[in-house]
Amino acid sequence: MVGAQMPVFVVVDGHHPTHKAKLVREYVEQQRGKLRLLCFPPYSPQLNHYEQVWAHVKRQASRQFVQSIDEMKRMALGAFRRIQKPPKLIRSFFSQLECQYAAM
Repeated sequence: MVGAQMPVFVVVDGHHPTHKAKLVREYVEQQRGKLRLLCFPPYSPQLNHYEQVWAHVKRQASRQFVQSIDEMKRMALGAFRRIQKPPKLIRSFFSQLECQYAAM
């Protein structure tokens, strides 16, 4: 955390074993408070703004009929590209009360 004046907070999936590994815990301790991990509860999609993005893509996908994996990939990539364009849509993923922590 070279140069950081205040602690750096990293939000991690509280369920994933990597985030609880001894090596990670030791590294965080070595940073002496300059790095802090904030863990999501084990299953908490409502707190994860990425889940809002996935839900949007899934809604788009459910409206289309696909017949192959390649077609599915094209559809999903198209949905992700469309998300990148309108700032209002991107902001909406952070508008839920549970996700507002990430918009700070």
